[in-house]
Amino acid sequence: METVSLTIDGRSLTVEKGRTVLQAAIDSGIKIPYYCYHPGLEIDGSCRVCIVKIEKMPKLQTSCSTAVAEGMVIHTRTPDVVEARSSVFEFLLINHPLDCPVCDKGGECPLQDFSYSFGPNESRMDFPRRVFDGEGVR
Repeated sequence: METVSLTIDGRSLTVEKGRTVLQAAIDSGIKIPYYCYHPGLEIDGSCRVCIVKIEKMPKLQTSCSTAVAEGMVIHTRTPDVVEARSSVFEFLLINHPLDCPVCDKGGECPLQDFSYSFGPNESRMDFPRRVFDGEGVR
């Protein structure tokens, strides 16, 4: 098995070549939030929740779709990562009621867990929600 050495948040790791940054973090107990990643599915990278800063790369990268490389230095909680991730969570939650205490999934919801840990505490999006009365809805 071929391995590579990298650093995530100051922690030196040796991981199997071909793994993604997110997989390396999960395997090492480092928390990076994710929503669209599932080990049994193809990597999509569409939710953008798992963004990280990788030194020598000009933009933030999705950790679920970025393969590990020798000498890679990754930061998961820099101010720009935290701000971008907070904006992503805010966007994901625009039409979500966030009525967790009455939801059947309350306490068992990855979106709830990650938004409490990594997302904004309140939304800037304050507008009336569309409510359907059931007429014409099947």
